[in-house]
Amino acid sequence: MIEQSVKLHQPALSEALIKLFPPFRSELAAALYKEGNRNAAGEHFIRLVSDQAADAKVLFYIGEMVFDKGHYTEASEWFQQALEQMPEHEAARVGLALCYLQQAKLSMEEALNSLDAANVHGPLQTDIGAIHKSIFLLNRTPWHTQWSFRQSEGRTAK
Repeated sequence: MIEQSVKLHQPALSEALIKLFPPFRSELAAALYKEGNRNAAGEHFIRLVSDQAADAKVLFYIGEMVFDKGHYTEASEWFQQALEQMPEHEAARVGLALCYLQQAKLSMEEALNSLDAANVHGPLQTDIGAIHKSIFLLNRTPWHTQWSFRQSEGRTAK
């Protein structure tokens, strides 16, 4: 019912249900996120984490939000927490792998930029290319939440 109330844009009903059934706060936060209302979901995520009531799904969504901002080290910590709660969470596993690959790519690109022009083409360049390919392939898997155009529009407007 909570997810349906969010889809129908009935925030008063959602909040009333949560007041009646507090253990389902994670469900409301997740439903808001999946519907594209990241700001409202974020507020709930903060409360859930501070109350130590965030489940693996919420931890994964936080990791996803942080990943989207390019904060790969912090995102990896959220994905790791999600995996500790739910080891079979494949999307969190892919997110964690992507974080590590992004961190490796950034480190290798820094190293490449510090080399002189004569040493630019070599094994480091080949390794960076392999990492790019791995990132590309992993991003083609359905690990990340997908939003419809309408949901994306609501996401950016809020």
